[in-house]
Amino acid sequence: MKRCVLILSALLLLILPTLCGAEDKAWYMVDEIRLNAIRVEVGGWGLSPPPPEVINKRLATLQTLMESASKCVEDTEKELSQVEIKAAVLGDPVASDDSELARRRSTLEADRKNLEQRLAICRLLNLSARELQKQIITWRQKNFTSALLDRQQPVWKAITALPALIASPQKLYEFKTTTHPDTNLMLLAGFFPLLLLLPLILTLDRRIKSWSAEDPELKRHKAALMFTRRLPAIALLTSTASGFYAGGILTLAAPVGALAIALALSPLVERYFSKETLGVPASFPLRVLITVALLAEALVIADIESRVPEVLAILARSVLMIALLGASVRVLWTLSRHPRLALLKSIRFPLIFCLAFGPVADWLGYRHLAGFATVGVLGTLTGGLVTWAIILGVHKIQDLLTQVPAEQTARTLRHALGYTPEEQIKGLKLITRGLTVIIFLAYGMLVTKIWGKTALQTTTLGNFFLEGFRVGNTVIVPVRIILAVFLFFLILNLSRWLKHQMGEKWLTHTNFDKGEKQSIVTLTGYVLTGFALFYSLSIAGLEFKNLAIIAGALSVGIGFGLQNIVNNFVSGLILLFERPVRPGDWVVVGETEGYVKRVSIRFTHIQTFDRADVLVPNSDLIANQVTNWMLGDPFGRVMVHVGVAYGTDTRKVHDLMMQIAEDHPMVLTNGRLVPKPRVLFKGFGDSALDFELRCHIRDIDYRMSVRSELLFAIDDAFRKENIEIPFPQRVLHRAAAPRDEVKEDDKAEDDTAAPEKSH
Repeated sequence: MKRCVLILSALLLLILPTLCGAEDKAWYMVDEIRLNAIRVEVGGWGLSPPPPEVINKRLATLQTLMESASKCVEDTEKELSQVEIKAAVLGDPVASDDSELARRRSTLEADRKNLEQRLAICRLLNLSARELQKQIITWRQKNFTSALLDRQQPVWKAITALPALIASPQKLYEFKTTTHPDTNLMLLAGFFPLLLLLPLILTLDRRIKSWSAEDPELKRHKAALMFTRRLPAIALLTSTASGFYAGGILTLAAPVGALAIALALSPLVERYFSKETLGVPASFPLRVLITVALLAEALVIADIESRVPEVLAILARSVLMIALLGASVRVLWTLSRHPRLALLKSIRFPLIFCLAFGPVADWLGYRHLAGFATVGVLGTLTGGLVTWAIILGVHKIQDLLTQVPAEQTARTLRHALGYTPEEQIKGLKLITRGLTVIIFLAYGMLVTKIWGKTALQTTTLGNFFLEGFRVGNTVIVPVRIILAVFLFFLILNLSRWLKHQMGEKWLTHTNFDKGEKQSIVTLTGYVLTGFALFYSLSIAGLEFKNLAIIAGALSVGIGFGLQNIVNNFVSGLILLFERPVRPGDWVVVGETEGYVKRVSIRFTHIQTFDRADVLVPNSDLIANQVTNWMLGDPFGRVMVHVGVAYGTDTRKVHDLMMQIAEDHPMVLTNGRLVPKPRVLFKGFGDSALDFELRCHIRDIDYRMSVRSELLFAIDDAFRKENIEIPFPQRVLHRAAAPRDEVKEDDKAEDDTAAPEKSH
């Protein structure tokens, strides 16, 4: 029946364009034929249910049909609205209309009827596909429910049948083997690595044990030591499983490979879970759980139920499920004691009940229900534990990078990224929160997949995050927005690392001076920041064709409120390219004098000699006068004024000051790049003979200290040669008063003293 439907559909597809007579009708006719073919196929599922892959494929086909039909409805409605607008422009027909207007009206009317017909067909296709999809989902739910409640042979009946099976050894060893022409040769190929590597494994194990006993330092690297001890056994099991797999003996290859994986995971489990108690590692239940789970998965992959008698398969399944239950309960009990997992302590008994439901259902014979419940509960718990561990690791890294004082690893990472120990890493908290949201979303998708959600439902949920939703004419994609923010801060921090590498390593081997290196590093940072911004906006889905509107709005804003900002921005670019001031220069800008610390796009950071930080707008540096003591070279002139007493040998003073200047290591004396030191006799002062020492030093940064050292040296030399450095002196002369005034003053004094004498 199915073949007849498919053949009929293929024939109709071949002759469809001829039958329709119009190419634009062919596509929805094809969709209608596909829809009818699926409807006929679904009608026969009651007699022979298809595998899940076929059901998922049909649901995906119906979803595609609905999407194409919805797009058809949307496009047709737009075309129909355009036709109605044109018809409204032409207006109602009148008797005086010419033939051209009548022809246009008839054409528009025919187009309107065709569009209305197509719109009705598209809506009908969408509705039919949706109804058929609901029918398939309903049938699938009923079939799934009946499969879960299907009861098979209970475990106790398998136990009672075991003696009869043991009594017939020939039945015990009956299993489906591979069709390989030489099975024994393949078995030998699988066991050959075991025979070859076993002596080497034993030797290495003894050697590693002796190393750990002799060197206590190795105990600090416990996980590495445990993994090293297990590495030969892992290699042996892996090679053995590879030999079995190459021979096609999947029944033996899968369990051996599972043991190799469990052995490789055990050091990590023992390292990161609990401590040893009474000589038994507390991580032992978790290792058992991982080993049993991997063995169970290996047996499922190997399809062991079809290769051994049913009784053995039932008993093996029951034993594995009981082992899973015991190990899971023990692990759950241990984890509930963890301070960060206090929530498990309050819900561990309901979780244990959920875990025990699977083995109990399996014991009663409801194997599909037992497998569904066990996989669902264990998968949810395991996924939750892994999610918690990943989130804990992310927050641990955040705490490691933000704590003060930082550990050595954090200090190394911060230094590599170009951050100081006290500086906050940009966007670190936002990146952490974004990663947490993404991890939770992934865990939610995993849970929906574990509990039997259909591929269509999972795809729909994923499309919401991956393809987004529409708000008006804007499509918002959550994953793209989260990824854009994450990439922006990631590139921003990578730019810090790149700037640090350029400034500290790469540019150190070039001939650029300090200012040129700083300009290159700064411009590189701005270019990478701009790249991060535009790249993140493109990832978020911003269409750059709309940037003309944004640029127009920005031009208006620049003309009014952003003029100063743009002026400083352009001035900053000029400063970075022309470099009239560079980091480390000694500059004077107005009343501000100090060292340039940083030249940014908007301002220049100057630190005064009092260690006050001054932010000077770049436009002031371009428009006003700036004194740069170190623009061309670091040389600078120092002048020392000295006065000696009158009568001092001026030639001797000249020679002494000249000798002091030439003996100073910072003074340039060769006369090639700058003039030689000079001592000038400036003139005769009021109380001293004025001299001035003029010399150039190697680095103007040391001007004050060099001047001070020269003054100390001059004072010592003058004291040694008894040369006096005078201080200003003033002689006051009192003029004599006229004789008559003196007599009158004396007479007045006598009159005043007369009564005292008579007394």
